[in-house]
Amino acid sequence: MSQLNKDVFTRVVRASESVSPFVEQTPYNGYLQTEIFNKLNCEEPVYLSGIQWDAFTFRDVRPETIINIYHRQKVRQIENLEHRIQGVLPIATDQKIFF
Repeated sequence: MSQLNKDVFTRVVRASESVSPFVEQTPYNGYLQTEIFNKLNCEEPVYLSGIQWDAFTFRDVRPETIINIYHRQKVRQIENLEHRIQGVLPIATDQKIFF
């Protein structure tokens, strides 16, 4: 039976990439620019009853830094995984462990 090589395992986890991006780039939404952001820049009031809610999705109004936030979260999860496997016994031991 083979043993768990922690260094190889963490190297493979760090090198792996997701199949599809977790956060997609949003296309330009002209409605938001002309009807919402331009009014806000000119300090005009924007009434909730006047907004066409079906003209955009919440994906269109998320912060620009959200991709960086998800990347940092992925790095933190990998670091947490590395920390947790430091105390893992090799798979091929004669010890019986009861959880």
